[in-house]
Formats: sequence, C-alpha cells, structure tokens
Amino acid sequence: MAVLYATFFLKIMEEPKDTFDYSDCDYCDRFEEVISDSGNRIGIADVGGMFADPGPKWVSALMALRNRIVGCFGLKADAVPADGKPRVGVFEVLGQTDQTMILGEDDKHLDFRIQLSLTHDGGGDRKRVTVTTLVRYHNRLGHIYFFFVRPFHRMIVPAVMKRRLRQLAVRV
Repeated sequence: MAVLYATFFLKIMEEPKDTFDYSDCDYCDRFEEVISDSGNRIGIADVGGMFADPGPKWVSALMALRNRIVGCFGLKADAVPADGKPRVGVFEVLGQTDQTMILGEDDKHLDFRIQLSLTHDGGGDRKRVTVTTLVRYHNRLGHIYFFFVRPFHRMIVPAVMKRRLRQLAVRV
C-alpha cells in the first residue's frame, strides 16, 4: 500500500523539493471528508490551516505531553524553527499546487510527509479533502516512538480535520 500512496505523491508534485524516498515507507494512512463549498471559496491554503490553528484542547494537552517526553530523547519538539522556510504551523511546506500541499519534517528517528488534497467531488459544490500521512523509520527509536504515537495519530487527524472543516463551512 505504501508504494501506491508513494506513486500518487510523486505524480502530484511538479518539482519535488525534498529527498524523501516515497517508495520506502513504513506506515501510511489516509483520511477523507467531503465538504460543501457553494462559493468555491475554500482553497488548499485554507485546508492547510488545519495544521496551523490550535486544535481541540485535548489534542493540545497530548502534544504538550509529547513535547516534554521527546525532549528527553533529543528529538524535535513543537517549536517553530527560525529557518525562514515556508511553514504551516510547525510543519515545513515542501511543495504546493492549487489542489495539493505537501508538509513534512525529518528527524533522526523518522521522517514523515503529509499530503493535503482538495479536489472536486463530482458535480456541484462538493469538495473532497484528503489527508495522507507517510512515515519512514530510521532506527529502533523511530519504531518505538511511532508505536506509541500511532493510536493518537489515528484519533487526532480526523478530529482536527472535522473541526477545521466545520470552521470553514461556517465561514463560507
């Protein structure tokens, strides 16, 4: 399944700006929601905002706990680096088209990529929002880290998506 997602990632990128080997992933998932956008006002930057805005309080609490723990192991915490690179929240923007945005980070234990897609869903004003995550482990710490993170990842991404998409629906 990782190769299927990897091929999709490579096709949407006009000029891949990173060296992530999309054919060699250890984990991948995908979450989708369909939204109504009668004025065609929602764009990929709006969808990307789901990772820039503060999430539900329980997500913020989990992230704060995560940051305290990973700091003990020398891993990147939730601080936004002052590196001048384009970012959405804490995540670097590695590529963007009108319908797709690739976010990602590399660390010593694992690398990950998040693909955000916004496509028309049939006729009318319906749009499909898709969030795909790919992870590649570098070492045992990456395996152990993601073993504990994975269940929360599977809860957080859909919760943050639904919250952000509700906000966008109200705005439109």
